[in-house]
Amino acid sequence: MWWMSVSSSAYVLWSHRCDNGSRLTGRFDYFAAKDHSRRQTDDNSETGYAATLAWLKPMNDHLDVAVEALHVVSDRPARATHMLAVQQAQTQLQLALKMHL
Repeated sequence: MWWMSVSSSAYVLWSHRCDNGSRLTGRFDYFAAKDHSRRQTDDNSETGYAATLAWLKPMNDHLDVAVEALHVVSDRPARATHMLAVQQAQTQLQLALKMHL
């Protein structure tokens, strides 16, 4: 039998609208998933957390600019079978222009 279950998950979200119309938002997530299949040879259980910080600024009635930073840290034993570090961290930065029609 091959299946995964989410053992636990939680997040906290904070958002603030600034006087100039922009919005600043932060989010912290915790997650844990348990692998119930072939754990001795391929344990895909995973635990970790993520932190996100985003800023959105309306430029006019039809255009917004947004910047978002995301940082994720997780432990996944199955990575070792591919000669990768079990614990990994990734950071991503995005810039977006949103057009409203």
